[in-house]
Amino acid sequence: MRASEAFAEQNIVKELASKDKSVVYITFDLQKTLPLPKLSTVMAFYLRQLRVYNFGIHMTSVGKSMAYFSIWFENQTGRGCEEVGSSLLAFVEDTLVGRSENPRHLICWSDS
Repeated sequence: MRASEAFAEQNIVKELASKDKSVVYITFDLQKTLPLPKLSTVMAFYLRQLRVYNFGIHMTSVGKSMAYFSIWFENQTGRGCEEVGSSLLAFVEDTLVGRSENPRHLICWSDS
């Protein structure tokens, strides 16, 4: 029941963001870790593969619904709160700061 209420609230906020220029709505998630290279042989199971982290953000605002991704490798850094925070900050600086309509409200939803 709580999940249904949360999804209903999420839909209300998404609808608001699609009509009100002062509101931007985003959902974000650190997605499944991907092995690199992607090999379909059994031998690859026993070899060490490089892991790729993919942080996805879906933005909804008036007239726009777009996806943004931050991708990095495990040898560069981990996948903790600092990396997620840095990805969110980069998204805000690259997409929201300096916009002509300059939104006043950023509403964020995450799965955890």
